[in-house]
Amino acid sequence: MRYEMVLRGVIRTSIVLFWIIVIFFIYQLSNYRFPFAEQKTLSVAVWPLMLDAQKLVEFEQETGIKLKITYFESSEELLSKVQATKGVGYDIIFPSDYTVGSFIRQGLLQRLDRSRLNFWNDLDKRLLNAYFDPQNEYTIPFYWAAYGIGINKKLFGENPPNTWGLLFDQSYNPQQIIMTNSPREAISITALYLFGSLDALKSSENQKRIRDVLVTQKSWVDLYTEERLDELLASENNNLVFGLSADITRAMRRNKDIIFMIPKEGSFIVIDSIAIPAKSKNIELAYEFINYIYRPDIVDHHIRLYNMCSPIISNREKSGYAPDNNAFTKLHFLVDSISESGLNNLWIDLLAN
Repeated sequence: MRYEMVLRGVIRTSIVLFWIIVIFFIYQLSNYRFPFAEQKTLSVAVWPLMLDAQKLVEFEQETGIKLKITYFESSEELLSKVQATKGVGYDIIFPSDYTVGSFIRQGLLQRLDRSRLNFWNDLDKRLLNAYFDPQNEYTIPFYWAAYGIGINKKLFGENPPNTWGLLFDQSYNPQQIIMTNSPREAISITALYLFGSLDALKSSENQKRIRDVLVTQKSWVDLYTEERLDELLASENNNLVFGLSADITRAMRRNKDIIFMIPKEGSFIVIDSIAIPAKSKNIELAYEFINYIYRPDIVDHHIRLYNMCSPIISNREKSGYAPDNNAFTKLHFLVDSISESGLNNLWIDLLAN
């Protein structure tokens, strides 16, 4: 009798264990689908604050494509990484406008097949056919932003002086300011303020004048940085900041006294584009990913999260800064009117004085 009871117990336990193993196997199979199939992987090099990690996870879940994400901190860093591998190991990259020419000249990008892009006609036409890729053969404009001044209205009221002189002339502004630590940005904005054009940088005499203005400015610069501008403005640690519209309009969400201004002299924009490296072997997957991140709902999510300007017409007004056509004509690109070494030499001279 005892033997039969033990036997029944063993049988019951075995059945329970069997079904536990079956359920576990089915669960694992549903998670990993086909464990013996080759994993589809796409390698993406992107700026840190451009694509939300949750949306990347959702893409993986929708498509079964595993994303390998690499982050870079500057366009120069991305260019050097792609140059070092000749593009091998990258499927999608996000170069800034002023480096695109270098990618194209060195044969590091593939020509686009627009027939695979289901959103092309929805792009903001103002962003197309720019100097760095005149026919958009290699790049698709993604998120963009404009440089301007973030101002706390407590300084000047509702109508602050509409000029870059707020940064460069203490008769306009006696306050300490935050200035960019990028030589390209600082020197270009100074050239625009003084001469109205970057062509002025071709003159050594003009370069000396720019250098003198920036040296004088140093005495009222509280900090040279491109980091945490939104926090510094919103918390009122600093009340006048040079920076991108994305950073400053984020501060406006947190502090109703902050405004973003494009001065009357005009300003610059930067466009981060999407491109496929020439050595990518995952072309089909790359186009699938590109179409995903240009979906209106995905674009909407990202511009609300990071406040960059939208590349899609239907999402334009949802951006924190959405210039009309008249305002857009006053925005220019940071073209190379002076060599990289020339920029750096000017900046080193500034820091040394």
